[in-house]
Amino acid sequence: MSLARILTVLSVAIVAVGASATSAVASTTPSTWAVGETMSTGQALLYFVGGPILLFAIIWVVASAVVAKSRNFVPTIPSTEIEPVSNQH
Repeated sequence: MSLARILTVLSVAIVAVGASATSAVASTTPSTWAVGETMSTGQALLYFVGGPILLFAIIWVVASAVVAKSRNFVPTIPSTEIEPVSNQH
């Protein structure tokens, strides 16, 4: 791997860790804030299991449509014969 790729991977990893750590820093809320409603188990399953499954299904359908469309495409093969050209324009 080149140096540019290594630096790119390292910088993306550092940004990802930093971005994920911001929610941990923000989890200490002031005591004056009201406690919100908790999420039920069904809601959590819907969001964290159903959401990714739905996203996967949408991407799969779009990819399948692209593959199905490309299978029907048959490019024309150019002929090997030389066609005479007239001198008249």
